[in-house]
Amino acid sequence: MKISLACLLLGLAFTSAAPDARFSCSECVDEMHKLGGMVKYGAKDIMDYLTANYCPTLPEDSHACEHDLSRHYIGMLYTIVNHFFVDGAVHICQTMGCVMLGGILVRSAWKVWNGLRAT
Repeated sequence: MKISLACLLLGLAFTSAAPDARFSCSECVDEMHKLGGMVKYGAKDIMDYLTANYCPTLPEDSHACEHDLSRHYIGMLYTIVNHFFVDGAVHICQTMGCVMLGGILVRSAWKVWNGLRAT
């Protein structure tokens, strides 16, 4: 009984001493940009994977899969990544709970309106 109580108290002490695991808004935007870069970096490998594994599952009369993927896929992927991960990073982070007011990313509008520290 004492051992389980000691383990419980030790576990509570570790969880209360842990640093805040949440991202700040600027960290979220930076991570979205880095994620976009990682997807762009792997574009050729993704295209090769789709050519090898997706195109054979299509009907026999669909011969354009390899041609279309090799010609258009990387450009389309870059466009999607730029739209959602680079240009839309602030919007995606706002859905996480960050609010952008006057060019300053903050955790909540309530903190800004009350004059508290913006994160």
